[in-house]
Amino acid sequence: MRILDSTRLTTFRTCPYKYKLQYVDEWQPREKSIHLVAGAAFAAGVEATRRAYFVEGIRDRDLCLCKGIIALLDEYGTAEPGDSPKTAWRMLGALEYYFNAYPLEADGCIPLTINGQIGIEYQIELPLSIQGKYHLFKGRCDAVVSFAGGNYIIDEKTTSRLGYSWGTQWDMRSQFTAYAYLMQYLLDVKIDGIIVRGVSILKNGYDTAQVITTRSQYELQQWYRRLCEDIEMMERYEQTGYYPPNLEGGCTEYNGCPFQRVCKSPDDKKEAWLSLYYEKATPLLAQN
Repeated sequence: MRILDSTRLTTFRTCPYKYKLQYVDEWQPREKSIHLVAGAAFAAGVEATRRAYFVEGIRDRDLCLCKGIIALLDEYGTAEPGDSPKTAWRMLGALEYYFNAYPLEADGCIPLTINGQIGIEYQIELPLSIQGKYHLFKGRCDAVVSFAGGNYIIDEKTTSRLGYSWGTQWDMRSQFTAYAYLMQYLLDVKIDGIIVRGVSILKNGYDTAQVITTRSQYELQQWYRRLCEDIEMMERYEQTGYYPPNLEGGCTEYNGCPFQRVCKSPDDKKEAWLSLYYEKATPLLAQN
């Protein structure tokens, strides 16, 4: 069974060869990106704080935040930030800044209860059968909430810069189209919009911004159609064993592709580079 999510799908669309290295061959850089570590730590902190308030029923703001701090530090671990401002200490400040900007008791976003499960880090799975093979697409929403009389998904993003381009990029982001599709067609919960909240971690301060993006029924249907087409293309690449690299745009996205040195190496040297600078990941999702 092939397991997919928005990150894997975006990687495949950006560069099939990177998708092969990272998710088929299961290679990962020995040194983790501090941006990924800090983002995951911040997400863990927000989740724990939110659960303390809405699930455990704790009404002391500082106690809720303490639980978030513990979760953030645990996820951050012993990562070395280098010259990045995303140190563990700065991420703790970002967590407090976030909940000052969006206080739980006055935010107006109340997690929904869906099929007996509260809508915090809510997971959804879409089983698919294409060309006689089974596939599973997974989604995980930061929060699914009731807000202003409608149903919304909340997604938090950490960034180094907020501005006009940051706010407009989400209108076409397939990650959110996937979430809206899964919620509507699997759980019969129509999503009125996605609330995207950004927190910028600067060297001398923080900032926040919020945008709301929506998806039409046409966009939801097109997302599913393209998902099926992408899976069919994955099958073709798997059969031939050749996943073409995208050397035009994928190499410089998100602070640069970590597999650039592999792409620059001749075929007889690639395995040596992989063994030296990369390691096999412990697969979270099995692919057969």
